[in-house]
Amino acid sequence: SGDIDKGGIFTHSLLLAIDGLVTAGKSGYSVDDLYRETLMVDDTVFASVQDITFRANSDVAMKWPLVPLGTYTAPMGRPSCSLASGLALDPVPSSPQVSSLPTPSTPSSTVQSPVAAAQPAIPAPQVHMIVVALDYKKTSCPLTCTMDGDNMLELARLCNASVEKLYDEEATLASVSKLIGEVGSRCGPDDYFIFYYAGHG
Repeated sequence: SGDIDKGGIFTHSLLLAIDGLVTAGKSGYSVDDLYRETLMVDDTVFASVQDITFRANSDVAMKWPLVPLGTYTAPMGRPSCSLASGLALDPVPSSPQVSSLPTPSTPSSTVQSPVAAAQPAIPAPQVHMIVVALDYKKTSCPLTCTMDGDNMLELARLCNASVEKLYDEEATLASVSKLIGEVGSRCGPDDYFIFYYAGHG
């Protein structure tokens, strides 16, 4: 997606969508719910011409596993954030998708991640994540994707996910393939595996 010198539009749209859902008191939502909210943020905040697509198996109601345990403010929602592109960040309006999601009975300050809310007798599913980000610093088309990577690392840690990262020259084909194998071998049958990549397509 478009780079705004503080990361990419897609990642910021995704994180602002999560921020909005958490602020609205949503403790659990599907990948599809998050996708629709991300599109709304992309259109409202960035008005970008990019296409954002999510691909899913037949279970479109699959829960999104990275729900912060407590409050969360997306990096672009923080007072210290200003956009190099000159975009003004207005509060993201509530969309029909947010208001149509069920409201939890617990206050937002005690919101639990869907993976942490499993029955005590059954081991809770774990979230395993790999973050790969490339800035292409030594090329004619540099990006700020490691900022996206750092923002996703922060989110993963707030969700008690097990997360590994490879940035720039560390992210060779061999090292990424090896890390996928290592992290994949730790996944149980009900666990989540998330591979996040930021860079040129």
